[in-house]
Amino acid sequence: MSNAATARTLVISFIEEMNRSSLRGDEIQNDFELKDKLNIDSLNKLILLTRVTEHLGIEFGTADKTINDFTTVNDLISFVESHTSALEVS
Repeated sequence: MSNAATARTLVISFIEEMNRSSLRGDEIQNDFELKDKLNIDSLNKLILLTRVTEHLGIEFGTADKTINDFTTVNDLISFVESHTSALEVS
């Protein structure tokens, strides 16, 4: 499985676990906005980012991004892809 596919699988699984939307993982598109399409408000976005960073073993504060930088599913996938070495260790 490619890093992009692995990153997408990881992000989608965490979104599904949050159960904020009636959509299944295979229905979630990369360009979906977290808030508008998936009902992930700022608090739930923080929870989602925390889960992703804990899984990757990184600290969000060291990632040089803010919570506002993540508006779409693709933003999260790109973030995970940029930490592929952490993915390979997990």
